[in-house]
Amino acid sequence: MYNGIGLTTPRGSGTNGYVVRNLSHLRSRDGQQDMHKFDQGPPKHREPDAGILEHERLRKIEIRCLELQLELEENNIPEENIEAEVSKLREQLMATTTNAPTSGKNLKPNDTHGMALAKKSELDKMARALGTSANYVEGDAFNREKQEELRRQRAVEREENDRRRDEQRQKRDEENKRRDAERREQDRLRRRREDQARRERESRMPPPPPPGRGRDDDTRRSPPRGPTTLGGHALPAGEIRVLRPGGTLAPHPPPGVPVAPLHLGATVNYLDSRVNMMRSVITRNTRSIIRTQARFASTKPCTTYTLVTHPEDEASVPESVKAHLAELDKSIVNTYARPPFILQRGKGSWVWDTTDRKYLDFSAGIAVNALGHGDAELAKVVGEQAATLLHTSNAFHHEWAGNLASLIVGLTKRDGGLGFEAGSQDIVGGAKVFFTNSGTEANEGAIKFARKVGKERWAQETGKKWEESTKTRIACFANAFHGRSMGALSATTNPKYQAPFAPLVPGFDVGQYNDAAGVNSLVGQDTCAVIVEPVQGEGGVHGASEEFLRALRKRCDEVGAVLIFDEIQASRKLWAHAAFLTDCHPDIVTMAKPLANGFPVGAILVRDSIAQAMTVGSHGTTFGGSPIATRLGHHVLSRLSQPEFITHVKTVAQHLDARLTALPEMFPSIIAGPARGRGLLRGIPFKNPDDPAKLVKLARERGVLLLTAGKDAVRLVPSLNIGSEEVDHAVDVIESCLHILQQN
Repeated sequence: MYNGIGLTTPRGSGTNGYVVRNLSHLRSRDGQQDMHKFDQGPPKHREPDAGILEHERLRKIEIRCLELQLELEENNIPEENIEAEVSKLREQLMATTTNAPTSGKNLKPNDTHGMALAKKSELDKMARALGTSANYVEGDAFNREKQEELRRQRAVEREENDRRRDEQRQKRDEENKRRDAERREQDRLRRRREDQARRERESRMPPPPPPGRGRDDDTRRSPPRGPTTLGGHALPAGEIRVLRPGGTLAPHPPPGVPVAPLHLGATVNYLDSRVNMMRSVITRNTRSIIRTQARFASTKPCTTYTLVTHPEDEASVPESVKAHLAELDKSIVNTYARPPFILQRGKGSWVWDTTDRKYLDFSAGIAVNALGHGDAELAKVVGEQAATLLHTSNAFHHEWAGNLASLIVGLTKRDGGLGFEAGSQDIVGGAKVFFTNSGTEANEGAIKFARKVGKERWAQETGKKWEESTKTRIACFANAFHGRSMGALSATTNPKYQAPFAPLVPGFDVGQYNDAAGVNSLVGQDTCAVIVEPVQGEGGVHGASEEFLRALRKRCDEVGAVLIFDEIQASRKLWAHAAFLTDCHPDIVTMAKPLANGFPVGAILVRDSIAQAMTVGSHGTTFGGSPIATRLGHHVLSRLSQPEFITHVKTVAQHLDARLTALPEMFPSIIAGPARGRGLLRGIPFKNPDDPAKLVKLARERGVLLLTAGKDAVRLVPSLNIGSEEVDHAVDVIESCLHILQQN
């Protein structure tokens, strides 16, 4: 009996619990290949047709709108209101109604594409839950050729991974061997230095006293001067008693009875040996303390590093290095006299060449690497910014140029400079920044700024057109160095740099550095700018006097000239002129070298009165102020301006100054006087102008990199995060090299 609940199925009817064959669902086979259809792969799921689904969505929306229209017409709503309501509903439904069905259960059996879309969404959800890869193709598991290809690919990948692991393991082994060899070499050199230092200390020690005689020698004994105590018993002066084996004293013998010789027992021998041992220990410790305290107060130089450890002669240069240098000479313009080695890596204040020789870098890339080499934090910032935004040009804004400019201005107000007293953070405005790629570009820009400002001031004062202005001359000073491009070179008064490129830019007047009396004759009404270094680096590390800078400021105010301070090398502690009063401050400051720890960037800091003259199109640069350059500058300057970092620099600078102070007394025939400069920018002056280059070479052959400065000085410009131990090592090497010069 049919109960109305059975379903027609390919297997028959399920009305009575028995499976009955339903022949109406049997179909004829197309052929033998049709019998093995499922051996080739599972049935494919039908893909939904997007056009049909979109049509169905629009149809449903129109049905809803028609229902609303009919309802409103039955309620006698005006036609224009009906149209507005229908349009409003249509917009809402268009925005909210989607093609994707929430579930296939609510769909009609004939809505095949909707059911296919719902099934696809369900399968995608399951694939995400199971972690199925996005490139999975349904049926690939049954494709024998595909599976065989995947197995081959996995085998190749395993071989490649094994090869890479072997290479990495081999590199680690080689690196460990190299480190072990380096450690052994360092230990060997350290032991040799310790032996040399020990021999040197022993040579400085006074000769030991002559060896003493035996305890029984009466000539070494002093006569008794009072009561003597032995074992807690007081003996009268000159009285001798015998110590019995039990530790008691025998009574004094009567007169005339001969006294037996004194034989001290084990107790006296033990006490005597302990006293002598303690006396020896105290003597040794006292001598060690005295030698340590007198080490740096001594006028005797360190001679530990007289031997050459990094030879540069032709026979000592490896053939591989010679071949590499020959290749470099083929493609690089030879404008520098470089030593015969190739630097490869660095960390902190140390660098290594391609032969793994280690050098203490006391040049810091010519006063550039304020944070040393291989700084991990800086490397991380480089990678992050390079992966985010590298370059935009100045046709568009980006965040880091403004951040760095704001930081420079803020630190200037905090620490003082450019007319601001220290602690002026609350002052709004007053200064602006223009970014460049180098110090030379910064000086070129400053000269352009000053020329434009000078012409406009002349025009305002005379009432004439600025094109007719004669206020174009620029004052500079002897031994200055402002760069090698034509404008900056014209202010770099060194014939060695200028002569091959003459004629130079006209209109430059040269005065004497620190000549306050000659300022008025140098700076006249036609002077538009004065450019000066508060500390001359390349010129010999000379510092400007406060009187000289005050005279420049006063004269510039009198004639309406712009005062430019070139602090490209001296700006390693923000501003060198911040130590002076505001009546010594400039209108423009140029900076570059340490600003980004080696990445090319420079800046021109100007007062608002100067910035107003520089309008749109007055000056420009393609690469200056790029996102990566300004972010690195922001990172470096933020770290250099931390109070604890500033304290460290001051402490190390004081230690360096204490070591350098002793050099004139140690080497009076070589050193011309006290060290010049400030902080960690110092210059050692020499009497013979040939000696600075000799000292630089001698120190380099002993693993310390120095620079010359001007005609008569050696320049010391280490990284600002250098330690006192490294300072001691560098100065010890310098003393050893000066000792060699003095002997020769």
